[in-house]
Amino acid sequence: MDIAKTCLVIDSRKTEQIRLDGPALRIRMQQQSSRLFPLRRLSRIHIVGELQQGFDALIYCAEHQIPVAFFTLNGKLRCQLYFPVLENSLISHWLEHVEFDQQAQQEYDDWLKHQTLHLLACMGYRTGSIERRLQSILNQLHHACKKELGEKLYRQAMDWLEGMANAQLSQIITNLGLANQSRGKRKLMEDITPLYQLWLHHHLAKQLQKTQLNINGYTMSAFYQAQADELEYFTRRMLAQLTTRLESII
Repeated sequence: MDIAKTCLVIDSRKTEQIRLDGPALRIRMQQQSSRLFPLRRLSRIHIVGELQQGFDALIYCAEHQIPVAFFTLNGKLRCQLYFPVLENSLISHWLEHVEFDQQAQQEYDDWLKHQTLHLLACMGYRTGSIERRLQSILNQLHHACKKELGEKLYRQAMDWLEGMANAQLSQIITNLGLANQSRGKRKLMEDITPLYQLWLHHHLAKQLQKTQLNINGYTMSAFYQAQADELEYFTRRMLAQLTTRLESII
């Protein structure tokens, strides 16, 4: 049976101790007893604010495939820790040719257009040009979210979600064999990130129609966690299709 995993959010302002305790993290918050969090139950860790201790334990988590992301109190992603596992993948090789091979560039552009149209169709936008559809849905989402949250909280919510999306997407792409600072990774991050943001924006608007959200690291991490598995599947499917397209050139 699969074990349900969760995102652990740690508010550094209230943290007194973070250390390893066997196969678990032991965390003590101010005016609270210590709690154990089994590593096998953690999908990722989000640190909010400036942490002063516990880094050895967090590095251990990153080494064991539990990525750790650090955020400001307002939700801006500062940096992340993760240990890349390089899978057998041809996509790194092919992406080196996209900018210099006209046919590879055409396949890439067609792939990105197809992925965007598929995402828009999943959200109910199936008619009109791609530019018109994107503009229409963005206008509706901006209006809906601002109406429920107000300008300031809406911006904070999107900062949280964009930071979490960047952290997850970076990890997925690196694990597929692309070097962290490679041209191919930068291109994929640049082109896939807007699709991530659109998907999260859409689901945030739907959530706000059902219930009001307090915008902070805990609520945004919980919201993102509910979307994380689908986003990973979405990304791996996209990149598998891109690899197939590029391989067909030969």
